[in-house]
Amino acid sequence: MLEVAKLKASAQQLLQNRWGGELTAKMPVNWEDLLVIPGADAGILDKIPALLNTLLERQLPDGRIPLTTTPGDYRCLPPILGGLLGHLFRQELLVDEHLDYLERIFPQLLRAQRYWFTHRDPLEEGLVVIYHPEEFVFPHATSWDLPLEDLAIRQGWPDIFLHTDINEQHANRLDLYQRLFEQESKQAAQTNWSAHQFAVQSPGQNAILLWSNEALLEMGNHFGIDLQDLLEWQELGIHMMNEKLWDKEYGIYRAYDLKREETLLSGSIDGLLPLIADIPSQEQAEIMRQAFLLNFRQEGAWWSATNSLFADATQRDQPGRGGVSLWSNWLLHYGFLKYDFSDLAQRLLRDSLQLVSEFGYHLHFKADRHAIEHLGIGPGNLPGAVGLSWDLLRAYETFSVVKAPGE
Repeated sequence: MLEVAKLKASAQQLLQNRWGGELTAKMPVNWEDLLVIPGADAGILDKIPALLNTLLERQLPDGRIPLTTTPGDYRCLPPILGGLLGHLFRQELLVDEHLDYLERIFPQLLRAQRYWFTHRDPLEEGLVVIYHPEEFVFPHATSWDLPLEDLAIRQGWPDIFLHTDINEQHANRLDLYQRLFEQESKQAAQTNWSAHQFAVQSPGQNAILLWSNEALLEMGNHFGIDLQDLLEWQELGIHMMNEKLWDKEYGIYRAYDLKREETLLSGSIDGLLPLIADIPSQEQAEIMRQAFLLNFRQEGAWWSATNSLFADATQRDQPGRGGVSLWSNWLLHYGFLKYDFSDLAQRLLRDSLQLVSEFGYHLHFKADRHAIEHLGIGPGNLPGAVGLSWDLLRAYETFSVVKAPGE
């Protein structure tokens, strides 16, 4: 039984006392810091402007927000800002002074959003492209394995999968990411996608972009701003997601590799994220529900692994490659609710909070339920993990119990 009151008290204390005071000086060089936003009503709403101001200070004239403060970083921050702020807006957690601040920075949020549509849609078909895996919220997803192998072969770089040892594979992957970053930085101004060594249309990235776009449209309507261009992009993006990336046979959306000129088949949770943005029809969502139950549910595994539990590439103790992600659980929780899959949404909610309750505020956990070890991956007490947990705790208090299949 979850001790909700105890969890809420610990989350609130961490946000207010440990991290809240650092917001005015902390540069959010990591996009994961922004995941604190859904939990801002735990007592740090007044701190969020300082967090956003430090982020928006590095916005470039074309609207792009670089991933880091590294000079010349061509990688772009994932398009999550609109969706995260829209979550607070929809839940009516913002009072007049917060809405006034949001209206003041709204032009910057729009420039950041429009950057993706105007600079990252090289085929002009309504689907944006990432030029580096670290622009996606799961940079180590198995979706990128084939493009990365091809890249290594073309460049004569070490084979990322030469070693069977997981730690060596991970080290090779990081080395390849750094090589790619250094090479691409030399031609950062290049707008022709064919000049880039990595160019993928990710269903998850496009879904998060459209999720943010939907939120910006709602907030723009509240502020009385005409956003016809965003509305047109929304309609085109949803159409092309279903036209080009949807795979009915597998029940998922699949990434498209512009270099290989083919869709990529992987077991990544990436293919289910379009649920968050109302992209699939109810009929498609029912097919996705079955794909989720077939691939991401297994006796002895926490909900939900970030890769199919039955895929050869799955690594249950690695972030984005099979470990549990609090962030993807949060997204899918709300995505399932959009399609009235309350049973799945509640199971994700309960497992997420149980993991936090037992192992602390991590963004990633090992997926094996019966492992006799600490299941948290990476550092604990991360502000993003606490923020997401606070929001899930709020959601947990409103649910009546509905069991998921197999419970």
